[in-house]
Amino acid sequence: MNGLPLHQLCDQAFDAIGSGAEEQWIARLLGMADQPDATAYPRYWQALGLLHRAIDDGNEALVAMQRAKSLAPNDPSIINGLAQIEIEIGKDAVDTFDGLLKIAPSAQAMQGYAAALVQSGDTPAALAFLDRALDANPAWGEGHWLASRLRWQQGERGSYLESLDRALHRDPRNVALWQLRLSIQFRATFFTDAIETIARARRALGDQLFLRESEAIALSESGSPTRADPVFAALSPASDLTGLLYRMRHALRMARPEQCCDMAAPVLSTDAAIYAWSYVSLAWRMLNDPRSEWLEGQPGLVSTHDLGGGLPMAQLRQTIGSMHATAAHPLEQSVRGGTQTDGALFSRPEAPIRALRAAVLDAYRQHIAALPESTMPNAGFAHPQLDVRRDRPLRFAAAWSIRLDQKGRHVSHIHPYGWFSSAFYVAVPTAQERGPAPAGWLVLGEPEEGLNLGLSSLNAIEPKEGRLVIFPSTMWHGTRAFGSGLRMSVAFDIARPTV
Repeated sequence: MNGLPLHQLCDQAFDAIGSGAEEQWIARLLGMADQPDATAYPRYWQALGLLHRAIDDGNEALVAMQRAKSLAPNDPSIINGLAQIEIEIGKDAVDTFDGLLKIAPSAQAMQGYAAALVQSGDTPAALAFLDRALDANPAWGEGHWLASRLRWQQGERGSYLESLDRALHRDPRNVALWQLRLSIQFRATFFTDAIETIARARRALGDQLFLRESEAIALSESGSPTRADPVFAALSPASDLTGLLYRMRHALRMARPEQCCDMAAPVLSTDAAIYAWSYVSLAWRMLNDPRSEWLEGQPGLVSTHDLGGGLPMAQLRQTIGSMHATAAHPLEQSVRGGTQTDGALFSRPEAPIRALRAAVLDAYRQHIAALPESTMPNAGFAHPQLDVRRDRPLRFAAAWSIRLDQKGRHVSHIHPYGWFSSAFYVAVPTAQERGPAPAGWLVLGEPEEGLNLGLSSLNAIEPKEGRLVIFPSTMWHGTRAFGSGLRMSVAFDIARPTV
């Protein structure tokens, strides 16, 4: 490898990002730090920065990317990498994104600039910037989504779709804009509102296939599955994964678990299986199928670890508490009665967070070492947690914090981007504040309330300060509402290992 030209070596280092071999490549590149041709090469430092970023080492990533930018001050990919790292570790990235927009304007750079303004505490400026961009380009879907999300988190419940509605007022026959309005309402689970949008869209467009599809989904999801049934029946089979999942949900609501399993079967042997398992688990439980025990009941899939004694809990509370700056929960998330930070918490350099990250990884290594082997080799499916390589380095897919206040809760949900997921409790209400058990408890295996299945939870775990709970990402989980007090946690997903 030492005989490779430097540019080829850097190409291989870039290819290693996401492979699980990042630490080895960092060591290889650092071994060249005394070679002038390497340290004068911007892509050497860029590769080193992105490798550090991939393992959540934000400080080292920042140093390397700053060095890359000093050598190539007008390289858009380097400026973008630096800006992303700055925002992930909590630094002011406004100027860096502004510089990127001047050199290489793009939709991604505009989103980053708006996010940097929000992180700096100037959400009004972010919304004003997005509104100007959307008035100039009303077809920019991600911009409308970001503006809607920010307005919602600022407490603008009645006007969160303002930018999109301005665009529709100008162009009421734009199919893509109506599809986007419905997509945002679906992501936010505002299905009753979506029915009104469908009626408005029909007046503007006439009947459309996407409106019939959306109507079936919205009726089923808003509590009228019987009315939705003939609408679904008149449609062709789903053409994409999202449509398939909504049909599986509808089959469960209509007490047709066999149909749900039949629809899921082709997916369970593909990479998309992670999205379907949570519904198959419910169908199997409705059918009293013993495979439900194979999927979610095996010992070791859920574990608890009390880590508080080895962590600076008071400093954690102060550090993480200062990150909660919005007025409401994210539009599309499961939090109710609280706030949530964005998803790169473990990239931050603060000492209490680094200590928590290290303790969590140690606990995860114990959890994975104790996992059972898959006990039903003839099940016909790969187990989403057990039939996975366990010798790969652990990587976080995302990490964030949730703050719940009086009566706060999490609606039951899953994490389709993880292998295992966790809750770590930074602060919890007293038992008196919380109310009788299971108020404020983590509930596992209980399906989303809107499915109306009548299935009970599989497990309920009491939150305690310093406690870490690990559970399969495909398992339904939520938090019961509690009386009063503050409940602050860190949640995260461990990424599915690479092959």
